[in-house]
Amino acid sequence: MPEAGGLPCGTAMLGELRSYLKQRGTASLSEIAAHFDTTPDAAELALGYWIRKGKVRAVAPPCSESCYGCTERERIYQWIMHERPVQWHRKEVQGKPRAG
Repeated sequence: MPEAGGLPCGTAMLGELRSYLKQRGTASLSEIAAHFDTTPDAAELALGYWIRKGKVRAVAPPCSESCYGCTERERIYQWIMHERPVQWHRKEVQGKPRAG
C-alpha cells in the first residue's frame, strides 16, 4: 500500500494501530489519523483490516449531556478484548487407579 503521512499503510501501521488501540481501548477516526500523522482514508484502510479480522469494532460514541440531538457524531473504534475461558484438564497419574 502507498505511504500516507508518517507511517506506511502496511504491516508497520497495522502493528502500531493494534498497539495504540489495545493501550487506549477506543479512539475516533480523527484521533487515529492525527496520532499517526496520516489521512483519515489511510487510517480507515488499516481499521478495515482489523475489523475484518474481528479485532476491532465501530461503536456509537456516547452522548454528552450537552448534546442536542446531533445526527453527525464521529464513529469510535474499539479494540475487542477476547477473553479465553479457563479450561481445566484432569491430569492422570500413571500407575495409580482413579478414585471413584
